[in-house]
Amino acid sequence: MAKKKIKTVSLEEQETTINVDYFSKTISAFTSKKSVYDKWCKDLGEPIEIATEKGRIVGGTWRIPAEDRNITKKIFSISTVVPKK
Repeated sequence: MAKKKIKTVSLEEQETTINVDYFSKTISAFTSKKSVYDKWCKDLGEPIEIATEKGRIVGGTWRIPAEDRNITKKIFSISTVVPKK
C-alpha cells in the first residue's frame, strides 16, 4: 500500500485525542496533527479510519488493544503528543 500524505491543518484545528475503554480494553487514538500522524503511521501502521476534507487526508484514528504495552507506550509518549518549544 502506498503511503498516504496528510495535509497540514491550521494550528487551531490540530488535535490529538486518546480514549481508553476500560470495559473492552481498547485504546482509540485520533490525531489531525501531521507530525503525530506520521509517527503513528510509522509505529502503528495505517489508521483504521481516515478523516478527509475536500479529498485530502486531515487526520486518522487507530484502535489498539490496551494490553499491548509496547504500542501503548508509543501512543502515550509525551514527546509524540506534546509540542516542542
